[in-house]
Amino acid sequence: MSFLIVLGLAIIELWLAIPTGFIMGLDPILISIASIAGTMVGVLIAYKLTKRIRQWIIERYLYRGEQKPKSRLYRIWQKYGKEFIQSYQFSKDLQLPHDLITVGRPDAQIELVYPKIFELIH
Repeated sequence: MSFLIVLGLAIIELWLAIPTGFIMGLDPILISIASIAGTMVGVLIAYKLTKRIRQWIIERYLYRGEQKPKSRLYRIWQKYGKEFIQSYQFSKDLQLPHDLITVGRPDAQIELVYPKIFELIH
């Protein structure tokens, strides 16, 4: 019975299970086995619950029949984006980093990138 109590406590809180096992007079090997098994069960339960919660959130807010835009910015982007938004792609030969407008990057080439951004904005 003490083994099951330690196992159950380990599912909830490992650091509570170990001293409880010693207080109940269990063998340290049994405490270790119960604590490890209980912790593994707790992790499995947490994984399953978070997976279900994540799936519920995705289904509820993202993939509900037709995907409805949630934000004002998204609706404006969809409505006017084609008229007002243009794209530009730098040549691969320049080997620009992904985050190409951050001044602090040692490999940033802002002398090349910033003029093009200002040209596209104005």
